[in-house]
Amino acid sequence: MAKSAEADWSWSAEDPNSRGSLGIATSEAVIVAATSGGKKKYSLGSMLGHVLMHQTFVGLEALLQMERAGEYRQEQVQAA
Repeated sequence: MAKSAEADWSWSAEDPNSRGSLGIATSEAVIVAATSGGKKKYSLGSMLGHVLMHQTFVGLEALLQMERAGEYRQEQVQAA
């Protein structure tokens, strides 16, 4: 990978316990695709409006189900 296209990992050095962010992951995915010589591709997904709307409804449904079950979790993992 070209030096100018390497991902900025300073966030990891600043907080070794950080899980990163969607922005960091997206940036790194774009860098990998852009420097792969066409071997790897990047496709928009979770950042498009219709996907965000779908994920919003999935999240709201999960909250409703947890409320009905009398449960609450600060962190949730959901696959859509």
